[in-house]
Amino acid sequence: MRNTLRKIGVAATVGALALAGIAATSTPALAASSWSAQYTGADIAGVHGWGTFQYYAPAGTTYAQVFANVKDTAVDSKGARLYLRWERNDGVFQDAGYVSASGNGDIQNGTFRLPATQYYAFEVMECKTEAGATVWSTCGEYSRPE
Repeated sequence: MRNTLRKIGVAATVGALALAGIAATSTPALAASSWSAQYTGADIAGVHGWGTFQYYAPAGTTYAQVFANVKDTAVDSKGARLYLRWERNDGVFQDAGYVSASGNGDIQNGTFRLPATQYYAFEVMECKTEAGATVWSTCGEYSRPE
């Protein structure tokens, strides 16, 4: 419970500072905070997901933006996939998409955005793929990254 409250407090503080910074400086993007799926319920062997989160304001509209990387870390016939979903402030979960990498050491990335007025949090889930399809039995669980 304390860890959850800490995460909520950090997210609220970062969000308030980010929005204040955008309003005060008209900066299109603020310093990003790093995240990783490692050591969360999303984490599985053979896949590594990480990236950054920031508020981004092109042309006056503020977005929550996640830059996500996925690395295939296993020498096997399977690829790596990182799913991302938004938890909106109305309590609804919304799939954002995924990023896939295939071949030991391969790294791929993607950028996902949601209007900041709808943003509450995001979650990720690591999975393995075979022939381009998700092997659902190998997936971790959706978790908020650390």
